[in-house]
Amino acid sequence: QSGFSSLSGGASTTGTQSLTVGAFTASVSGQNGFYNRALTTTPLLANSPPAFTYANLYTDFAYINNANLVLTTPTITISISGVTPNAPYFVTLYSYDQGPDGLIPGSETTTFAPGVNTSGTSGTVVWTVAGNSPIPAPTSNGQYATTLTLTSTTGVLNILASATAATGGTGYLRVNGFAMDAVPEPSALVLFTLGGLVMLHRRK
Repeated sequence: QSGFSSLSGGASTTGTQSLTVGAFTASVSGQNGFYNRALTTTPLLANSPPAFTYANLYTDFAYINNANLVLTTPTITISISGVTPNAPYFVTLYSYDQGPDGLIPGSETTTFAPGVNTSGTSGTVVWTVAGNSPIPAPTSNGQYATTLTLTSTTGVLNILASATAATGGTGYLRVNGFAMDAVPEPSALVLFTLGGLVMLHRRK
C-alpha cells in the first residue's frame, strides 16, 4: 500500500513478528502465516469508485485457517508498545479476503477485543458468503473494518482477533492491518497491513 512501511512474512511464517517505527513497536503472533493475493488487486480496483484506495491493504493479511488447526476459536494477537499508559487510542482494524476456498453459504465474523492489560470496546467485521463465490469486494476503505477505543495500563495495547464460523463453516481468520490514532488530540498515527505487515508513524 502506497505510503506504508512493511514487515513481510511468508505463507508459513509463524511465531511473533515485529516492526519498530519511531516510538512504536507492533507485534503479531498466533498466525499460520502471511499471505498476499496480489492477483486480486486489479479486480478490486477495476470495479471500485475513486474513493477506494486500499486495494493493496485488503489483499495482504495474516491468517489462520480453522480447518488446518481444528480450533474452535482461532486467535491472532496484535500488540502495540510505546503508547502512553492510561491514555485512550482509536484503533481501526481491517479483516477481508476476496478469495478463500471452501467457504459455505452464510456469514463468518471476525471479532476484535481488548487483550491483556488493555481495556475498552470490542468490534466485529462480518463477511457474507454466497456458496463458494468470492466475498464481495470492498467499495470503500472502511467497508470491512471496525474501530475500537482502547487504553493500556502498561504502555502496550494488546488486541485479540478471533473468527467465528458460519454453521458448518471453516472459521477463516484474516487480519489485513490496522490504524491507530491517539484520543482526543491525534499526535501519532500507526498504519499496518499484514502480509506485508505495514506501519507508518507520523507526528503532528
